[in-house]
Amino acid sequence: MKTTQQHLEFTAPREDNARLANLCGPLDENLRQIEQALDVTLQRRGHRITIRGRGAKLALTALENFYNNARDPLSVEALFTLASVQGVAGHPTLARKTLERAVRVQPSNPQTWLVLGRYDLATGRPAAAVTQLQAAIYLDPQSISAEALADGEREAIEIHNDYIQALEAEMLQRSTRETALKNARAARARAAVGARRAGRARSAR
Repeated sequence: MKTTQQHLEFTAPREDNARLANLCGPLDENLRQIEQALDVTLQRRGHRITIRGRGAKLALTALENFYNNARDPLSVEALFTLASVQGVAGHPTLARKTLERAVRVQPSNPQTWLVLGRYDLATGRPAAAVTQLQAAIYLDPQSISAEALADGEREAIEIHNDYIQALEAEMLQRSTRETALKNARAARARAAVGARRAGRARSAR
């Protein structure tokens, strides 16, 4: 079955050159990442970006969301949007690199660490998630303060639960690795004993 190629266009207001530049990124890096994530072709001419490909509709939505969050060249919200697009498109490695980029852009912002930590937890990297969530909590200790938890603040409870879940997953993963290592050592030991016995049996003949 042949898939229809879509052809759409995004047009930015002419009076907002700065936000358009933030949208596109240095040397149009952000556009290239959207192309790679959604398998589309983006062609920029002035304030217009032509979108071609099967994922054109999703790419248009991504550009609109990105543009709305691109008032600041250091906007991490725009990077969160890009990472979400990459994740939905089935590119988890690209999505994580984008979230790491957000951390580099704003390393003192607890939200960048929190979002990366939650991504790592969701994608099976509990040890990394613990590190990221610890950084977020360190930068904003009030985020899971006793008062916030006692008051039932939703975000505080979610951060607390995510951190506990990451710790438990890390312990389970570590235990599984240690068990596998012990079993491998035991198997090698049994093989070595068997080899020695076979060698003695051959010598006795």
